Amino acid sequence: MYFREFNIGRIGIRSIVIFVDGLSDKDLIDTNIMPSLMVDFSAEYNQDLPYLKGSISKEFIKNEVLSISEIEAVRSIKEIASKVLTGSTALLIDGSLDALILGTTKIKQGRSKSLYQRH
Repeated sequence: MYFREFNIGRIGIRSIVIFVDGLSDKDLIDTNIMPSLMVDFSAEYNQDLPYLKGSISKEFIKNEVLSISEIEAVRSIKEIASKVLTGSTALLIDGSLDALILGTTKIKQGRSKSLYQRH
């Protein structure tokens, strides 16, 4: 299980992503999700939304920052653990009551090929 802490959007808010390598698509996380979350979007965030020091809107993250189609907010630790153990990635943001669950489940190679084969 991986735990990756970082500052979100260079606005000084601590965050962490949690995922299981082998179940989650690490390439998707490394190339799409992490760079989107770590890029400096502080100017547009301050301009578009009322800004409270030390907080960020999960709606802003879902709609403006992340370019992944599967995102859901969950609150219970049990649900977060269940989602992570099936390949999703949990994004926890300091100050937010909800975790964002990102659809990063790795599709097994043999399974994806069979979707395109004709019988």
